[in-house]
Amino acid sequence: MVINCARCGAVMHEARYVRVEDAVVWRCPERRCRKTTSVRKGSFFEGAHLPLQKLIELVYWWAINVSHGEAQSQVSAL
Repeated sequence: MVINCARCGAVMHEARYVRVEDAVVWRCPERRCRKTTSVRKGSFFEGAHLPLQKLIELVYWWAINVSHGEAQSQVSAL
């Protein structure tokens, strides 16, 4: 996946960033820019208010056709 910086157009890279809930962001490598963007931006998960790990778990359980109740139970156990 390629994400371009909205400010300068450079290709952004994934970077650890502990100040956000997901602990990872897209970051512009350009020294004069350094803009950061959520890894969720432009994805199915952009408006979700759950931790990314739980969202991925839900998708996993949904993909293998587990019932909603069982998926919720499995994710809540984390």
